[in-house]
Amino acid sequence: MPPIPGAQEAVENGGILTSDTVWALPAPPKKLAVIGAGAIGVEMAQIFQDFGCKVTLLEAQERILAEVEPEIARTLSAILDDEPRLDVHTSAAVNKISGEPGAMKLAYTDSEGKKRNLTVDYVIMATGKRPVLDGLNLEAAGVASDRSIIGADSRCRTNVAHIFAVGDVIGGLMLAHTAAQQGRVTAATILGENMRYDQDKDCGVIFSRPQAAFVGVSVEQAKASGIDAVEVKVPMNIDAKAMINNETHGMIKIVADKATQRVIGVHFLADHADTLIGEAVMMVSANMTLEQVGEAIHPHPTQTELFGDMARRLLSRLRRSRKKAKA
Repeated sequence: MPPIPGAQEAVENGGILTSDTVWALPAPPKKLAVIGAGAIGVEMAQIFQDFGCKVTLLEAQERILAEVEPEIARTLSAILDDEPRLDVHTSAAVNKISGEPGAMKLAYTDSEGKKRNLTVDYVIMATGKRPVLDGLNLEAAGVASDRSIIGADSRCRTNVAHIFAVGDVIGGLMLAHTAAQQGRVTAATILGENMRYDQDKDCGVIFSRPQAAFVGVSVEQAKASGIDAVEVKVPMNIDAKAMINNETHGMIKIVADKATQRVIGVHFLADHADTLIGEAVMMVSANMTLEQVGEAIHPHPTQTELFGDMARRLLSRLRRSRKKAKA
């Protein structure tokens, strides 16, 4: 719970709901505010507007979904803002919360610095979660932690050689499949096998409409780690299957290492991204090259055709660049 004046009192009187307590609502409210536009906030905002609520989504950062590729996030934000009962406000700072369930009041400052007031039935606080280490008695075991995060290496080993930590308590991507993989890494390490967790090959899906998803890294993340990365993107509205199903919002991007032409990231804003991402996960985890993806035969009409098309486009672009450089 962020230190917003009145927030703790509103939790206690039931005016503020969380992803744990929202399920107890007897019926959809008429007006709802959602604070925080991460995965939970975005999903909740769209769900409740589908139920007929007038929803206001407030995010303190400049964009929604800090965990996804920037252009994907911006495009989804515009799509959400076009929903009939959903307003998205980024760079919005909530200053105070007051009231009772059915008549909650929010005071916030918008992106232009103007003071705004909002009255809703309920507020959903979706500003994220943090590890709770209370009761673990880490100090007695000599396990180091920093701001509620336990330090662990790629084998999930803490600073104490025989003690391992996995999942949300070690920070990073706080996702179920991430914790499961880290558990497997721990078990393998204990058995003397060579297995490591690599966040640069991890993935995630936000179940918005269309869905946002990612595996691997973005161009920005790659360049920050010293990789000369390039990307190719295509809009969903050029795909035959997307046109057939009238699911043309969004795009797909492939990110590759310019030197090795290895696929190091794939980013989605697409209906059925939760299914499409499976092939992308294999591309990144198997260190596949653009040539391998481009030469694979994809069936028509399917959205997977876009993978081969993008790989061939980017490969052709890189080849032309090399020829120009030599000339």
